[in-house]
Amino acid sequence: MRKKYISLSLAVSLANVFNGQCLKTVSTQFESVAAINSDGNIWVWGSNHYGELGTGDYVNRATPFQLTTSGDWKSVSHTYMSTLALKNDGTRWGWGDAQLGNGSTFPVLLPVQIGTDHWKVLYTGLFTSYGVKVDGTLWVWGTGIEGQFGNGTMPVDPSLIPIQVGPDTDWKFLAVSSHHTLGLKNNGTLWSWGNNAVGQLGIGSSVSKFSTPQQVGTESNWKTVSAKGFHSLALKSDGSLWGWGMNEHGELGDGTAVQRNSPVQIGNSYDWKSITTTTRYRSFAIKNDGSLWGWGQNENGELGDGTTIQRNSPVQIGNSYDWKSIDCGALHCVAIKQDNSVWSWGGNFSGELGNGTITGTYTQAPSMILGSCSFLGNAENESFSTKKVKIYPNPVSENIYFSKEIKSIKIYSGAGALVKYFSDLNSNSIDISALQPGTYMIDAFTVDGNNLQEKIIKK
Repeated sequence: MRKKYISLSLAVSLANVFNGQCLKTVSTQFESVAAINSDGNIWVWGSNHYGELGTGDYVNRATPFQLTTSGDWKSVSHTYMSTLALKNDGTRWGWGDAQLGNGSTFPVLLPVQIGTDHWKVLYTGLFTSYGVKVDGTLWVWGTGIEGQFGNGTMPVDPSLIPIQVGPDTDWKFLAVSSHHTLGLKNNGTLWSWGNNAVGQLGIGSSVSKFSTPQQVGTESNWKTVSAKGFHSLALKSDGSLWGWGMNEHGELGDGTAVQRNSPVQIGNSYDWKSITTTTRYRSFAIKNDGSLWGWGQNENGELGDGTTIQRNSPVQIGNSYDWKSIDCGALHCVAIKQDNSVWSWGGNFSGELGNGTITGTYTQAPSMILGSCSFLGNAENESFSTKKVKIYPNPVSENIYFSKEIKSIKIYSGAGALVKYFSDLNSNSIDISALQPGTYMIDAFTVDGNNLQEKIIKK
């Protein structure tokens, strides 16, 4: 009974230590994940095959890793081989192996500022990226061979610098897929351009490519859109859900596997809140009541419903009603609940689930990887450390050193699991070189009885 009480007390203590520090947004593309914490810093995990995590190497990360400390980041998102980020001052930054829009094809393994222009928002797809400048103009770089530039051209070679997409300055939101783009304007009209081989532009045409924006229908009540692969989803302002494009695996959710060249309503509900698509034939949405729904290809359990059954209509994922946001890559998803806990499921081939493993297998139901505000502490909060004991260096590669002799120490993963326990140390240092790169919490006691609870970052 006493052991249970001690464990509960420690859990409560650690939760209090990290209260208020939570992931605000999470973005994922293919097998890489990036997030922004409530203190304005970037965290990354998953695939780093092309240096897209920005950690200065090519090492995959199986747990969330804090990339920045400046606390002034506004947004971050991945392409297939790189990452783009925006600071609060409007400057554009990037890292990775391609599609940075910096005029070069050389890899950049650490975050660097790109140009001196100021931007309002950035949008990334697998191979093409867009940005809206502070004057409202839309710019594009990367691959445009299928008309993705939207300026009437289909160049064979990618653009290494931003080029303007027409004179319009009233773009509200973009969804960038692997081969086509959807654009929502301030007046509620929806436009599309790029590849149309399976009707993913939604304009009712069988023409394979369009290199200038085409209006989708005549409605002016579109609210948001999503596209990552060969199908498109959209919400209208009345809460209705619509889809078009490829439907071979039921990814449109209209109860069929029939391709749609124009928008069709998905079901008859009017309580949809947010949507996301994947690059691999699946769709997800959150309703106003906080429930999470998924549909499409599910041969390895990627939908997270605990089965491997293809779903041609939306099915609820679990029985929770507290989902806040979700984003998905190729074979995985990462979602945040209302308590700011972070969950993941699907394929885990490069550490993209963030659960400390790289298994090459699938998780068929949402699994928590970060508890509510778990282990993402604020160094400015005095309660974050007793300050009676100092540790260095931090971040650390091999040995941690303490300003006082340590008697015992426990090391917890970002998800709260005990991963290391050292007892009867009576030493000023410990070797943690065997730990995977990521963020950990240490709970240590000195020989003279002082307690240290501190976040460490393992490089």
